[in-house]
Amino acid sequence: MLCFGSGAKSQFPNISPNIGGTILGVSVHARKRARGRIAYEVTWRDQAGRQRCETFGTRREAETREREIRDLRERGRYDKIDAGTESLQEATERWWTDHVDVQVTSNTARVYATCLDRHLMPRLGTMPIRDIEPAHVIELQRSLRQDGVGAAMAQKVLVVLSGIMRHSQLLGRIERNPVHPVRIPQPRRKRAIRPLAPETIEGMRAFAVERGRLRQAALLSVMGYAGLRPGEAFALT
Repeated sequence: MLCFGSGAKSQFPNISPNIGGTILGVSVHARKRARGRIAYEVTWRDQAGRQRCETFGTRREAETREREIRDLRERGRYDKIDAGTESLQEATERWWTDHVDVQVTSNTARVYATCLDRHLMPRLGTMPIRDIEPAHVIELQRSLRQDGVGAAMAQKVLVVLSGIMRHSQLLGRIERNPVHPVRIPQPRRKRAIRPLAPETIEGMRAFAVERGRLRQAALLSVMGYAGLRPGEAFALT
């Protein structure tokens, strides 16, 4: 959990966070929560001098994060300290602007929107992307099956999630794509594909040529031998 402006008064109000090569203000504190539970906070000051903190369930996690922050600050990589703290929804908006708006057809974009609005955002939308693990992806698969989502749509949901996480990885926001190690089953076709025999295609082409329909004859060749779907074939120029 990331929290801003905790209100804690600094014991070094007039001291720079980096003096003589020594990193100050990064520390771990144990806090008692409800029902006696202990949580551990890592606190530090950012470049603007604002108090920052992150909360962890174990001291080991907190101390690992503390060392990471110290290392990043020593190397001047302040931008990496918050990497991955954005929610999946925020990462999705960035992916949509960079990828979907410029590279995807309107029909495909509508399919993506359905995957996001109906299935992905309600389940993982508020989760920080750096906290999403392969186990969460497996749980997502299970949840989709339990809710009766078809195999084809479930596969699309996971492909969309993988695309979002890969985009975040390329931008340096996360170290790895949590979807990558998870097996995504390919949906089985309900109907077998029965391609036309070459003799049938040639007969159809000859019929079109005899009537001077050369464009239709060429289209039949492309669809019959290259396997293009009607929408793909008609989009050719």
